[in-house]
Amino acid sequence: MKLKCLGEPTVTHGLFGGLKRRENHEMYSIKLRNTENNFCCNVEVMDQNKICTSLPKLDPKNIEEVKQLGADTAARLFTGEIKNLSPDLISMNTKLGWTVIGRSGINKNNSSSTLMSLLVNDVNISDLWRLDTLNINDPAETQSRKELEEAAKEYFERSVIRDNEGRYIVSLPWIHDHPPLPDGRKIAERRLNSCVKP
Repeated sequence: MKLKCLGEPTVTHGLFGGLKRRENHEMYSIKLRNTENNFCCNVEVMDQNKICTSLPKLDPKNIEEVKQLGADTAARLFTGEIKNLSPDLISMNTKLGWTVIGRSGINKNNSSSTLMSLLVNDVNISDLWRLDTLNINDPAETQSRKELEEAAKEYFERSVIRDNEGRYIVSLPWIHDHPPLPDGRKIAERRLNSCVKP
């Protein structure tokens, strides 16, 4: 494609099964544009000779060249519109056009198969860049959680008592300055009365 290389970062690939592999990749800046020419964005990409196992061939009259994008780039392109084409195949609308994801009807008789599938019906795009979904937490947040756990433990030790029958009684650790909980007694009685025959 005769693109100018912006650099060669070293990337550690974390593979399934705990394998790690370090590789150098050439980095390029490309401009993505949809076929209607009403959306355009710049994306930094890295080269990769082989991304996955062989893919079935697509109809060349509709597609000039197929490129695979990483999740960090793809998240900016999703519109949220999803159509189920079949039980194994869905179509997602992106700012570049429709993308088909899933298993095609082409079956090969292989002794082993590689399959990776992700289907999220209630996807929230902002969750894709939230670090806590990747189990990357802010140290201050982790510290405050530890402090809360320690405070709950201290409260338990101060409030636990034993009655004359030998049973332990513990007060619930209520949150300070929390508004009072609503009383659901009337609703519960109404539901009970609607279930009981007169």
